[in-house]
Amino acid sequence: MYLTNGKKIVGFMLIAYFAVVTWVAVQVVTSNLGVGIHGDTPLTDFLYMQFGGSQSSVLFDSLTMMLLTGAGAFLFIYIKNNRAFYMVQQRIGYTAFLKRAVIASFLSAFGLSIITKLYELTVIIIAAGRLPSNVVLPKIARFGNGPFDDNTLLSFAIFVLLSSIGWGIYAIFIFAIGLFVRKNSIYIVLGAVLGIGLITGIALLGNLNLIVSHVLYVIFLPTLIAPGQIRLNIFQNHQPNVYISFLLAALAYAGMSWLVMQLWLKRRKVAE
Repeated sequence: MYLTNGKKIVGFMLIAYFAVVTWVAVQVVTSNLGVGIHGDTPLTDFLYMQFGGSQSSVLFDSLTMMLLTGAGAFLFIYIKNNRAFYMVQQRIGYTAFLKRAVIASFLSAFGLSIITKLYELTVIIIAAGRLPSNVVLPKIARFGNGPFDDNTLLSFAIFVLLSSIGWGIYAIFIFAIGLFVRKNSIYIVLGAVLGIGLITGIALLGNLNLIVSHVLYVIFLPTLIAPGQIRLNIFQNHQPNVYISFLLAALAYAGMSWLVMQLWLKRRKVAE
């Protein structure tokens, strides 16, 4: 019964999320009809609605953070917080419990991210009535910070892959923090609340000076989940290398996740 309720919650979130994705994609296409250059509309529209894009929204981004960070790990948090399943953790061992949760968190977020992005592009293509042109846009016609806004399918594929890996790592990070959250309802919104906090807080602090900005840019959430989409204002026309920044962000979030899970393991051992 308990697990069934948990699956129903995840299922409801999936249905609601993809309904919102469809609506946002159609709205983006509708607002941009006729402004494409050389038939580039589908791929540029796709980037417009990505995290940090010109037509993304706090609501849509928050729903994305909630779903992708909770879909794979929610059942494990549900088990952790429910005394009826207390023996499950002891029977399989806390370390094995964490390994299973980490794998489920990463694969769910990674897979859902790829599925979502392919679905977004499909809806955009159908609504716009045209296929991606794969025509390389001149820099003057590009809207973003690069390097994935050149309107090529290769850039699209690289962005989707890196972003999905980033979402998987962020989901693990949220699961690690969630080990210390005792309320399932709080965990559901934890990914969005913490994500918004990481973005706004670092955006404010990152404008202090260039050295601080480079350090904070590594843990600036969009660096991990939307590489190349957002940069701090202090960088002006200089964009830190997207690939190096992404790698450092991935290592930073993975390292923080490992440390938090080790702390939880030590607390569990002391409690016994």
